[in-house]
Amino acid sequence: MVMQHDPFLGRRCPHCRSGKFIVPPDEHPSYCVCEACGAMQLTYIPQDHQYEFHQNPYMYNEDGSIMTQTLALFGGFGSSKSTASLWELFHRCLENPKTVALITAPTLPLLKRTSIKTLLDEIIPPPLLEGFNKSEMEIKLINGTVIYAVASDDETKLRSLNIGLAHMEEASGIKRSIYDQILTRLRHHNMKNKCLIVSSNPDMNWIKDVLVSNDARISPKHPEHEDYDPTIKTFIWPTHLNKYLPPDFAARISKNKPKWWIARFLEGSFEHSSGMVYPEASSAIIDDIPDFMSMAKGWERVVAADFGIRNPTAVLFGAIDPKEGVVYIYQMYYKPDALLPEHAKAIKPMVNAIPNGLLRFMVGDPAMKSRGADVLNGRNVMQLYQEYNLYFQPGNNNIDAGLLRVNSYINRGKLKIFRSCTDLVREIINYKYPELSMDEDKNLDEKPIKKDDHAVDALRYLCMRLPEDPEHLMLPEYSMPDRYGVARPADYDPDFDDDEQTSDDYLEYV
Repeated sequence: MVMQHDPFLGRRCPHCRSGKFIVPPDEHPSYCVCEACGAMQLTYIPQDHQYEFHQNPYMYNEDGSIMTQTLALFGGFGSSKSTASLWELFHRCLENPKTVALITAPTLPLLKRTSIKTLLDEIIPPPLLEGFNKSEMEIKLINGTVIYAVASDDETKLRSLNIGLAHMEEASGIKRSIYDQILTRLRHHNMKNKCLIVSSNPDMNWIKDVLVSNDARISPKHPEHEDYDPTIKTFIWPTHLNKYLPPDFAARISKNKPKWWIARFLEGSFEHSSGMVYPEASSAIIDDIPDFMSMAKGWERVVAADFGIRNPTAVLFGAIDPKEGVVYIYQMYYKPDALLPEHAKAIKPMVNAIPNGLLRFMVGDPAMKSRGADVLNGRNVMQLYQEYNLYFQPGNNNIDAGLLRVNSYINRGKLKIFRSCTDLVREIINYKYPELSMDEDKNLDEKPIKKDDHAVDALRYLCMRLPEDPEHLMLPEYSMPDRYGVARPADYDPDFDDDEQTSDDYLEYV
């Protein structure tokens, strides 16, 4: 408390130019008061990293009004993100009298312990507070502005709000739909600089997809460039930027913690998340390699699929580097709410693009042998795809072994996924095990959450058809099994014109 007052104590008041600032009678840390005229001086002095956040420039509409902004603030433990975001909220409340603001968090107890407590105990000077209604969870300032505290799990109450400003605490625990809903509520006529302020520890859920990844979309070459939102500004702060933390803070809380924990909770990394099925998945995701088809000429190709009708049908295309034993997922097909003929029509040209003799295998969800898409004629999904000359073989659906196999390829650097395979990238980083609450006395669940897992299932089928040791992909004696096609002749030339080569491979129909 004294530290916050110290920089201003004894300074001459710029209002009356005669009195000096002193500690206020209530000793609240957020302000000093002039001994002569009673003028107030807020004591918040942003650190260097906080200053950039507070100085983020406005953007303007054609009529001169300020665009509604989203300011997203992420960081490690103790990085002062909550303090900065709530001070920004309070400053905007002072600038806009008689407006309405919202503070929210995943649950009401969390909201009380964090945002409400910080606002009342550290940020809002008591002379500027008209009152706090605990039953209504309503903070009212003397300028007529009201701050409502509503937990994000109370969707009904959120839908009825007309606000000009909002603050989301621990947004990683709040549903994406709540974020979208709050944006639609930012329309209060008394708020000039409308804003949604998001504060959270890093996580690999929607906050990364929508907010953190938005910066990359500014590039015209980005596959999601059309989704770039210039009104979103993201800040990521590692713990060490807070110069007021105890010197041993980081060392103390990171003791005996794994590297991913330190990266996420101290360095502000978005490459890791608790409960991830593939903890090192980010290391497998790479930028697309220019002219990859030329580089991969002569490499064997692999295809793997997970089939759906209402759920997406996901098909992955991979190429195997025979010198390094690395599998590159370079292309994919992903489409929900479509029938089999539409899928087959789209997949067929992608398979046809694979040069003759280079297709190692086509593998799919083994349930395709038992799922009857054509009940009238008694044909299953596998047989229906064969009608379109797409001959998928049933994959190995041993989940435990498959997860280990994919993790092995990732951790050994033998699996690389092009960033343009956006649906696979999204699924693999969000693929998690169920959370176990602190009061549950049982073993951890070994099965991932069965949701948004179509591309990762296809990846599992693909890796299970490959050798357990990826080093074997570089060994000439580990040849393609006869059931997938005959061995190539000794004089095979990958640079020779594909149309002039012959093959007895029964898959050359593709």
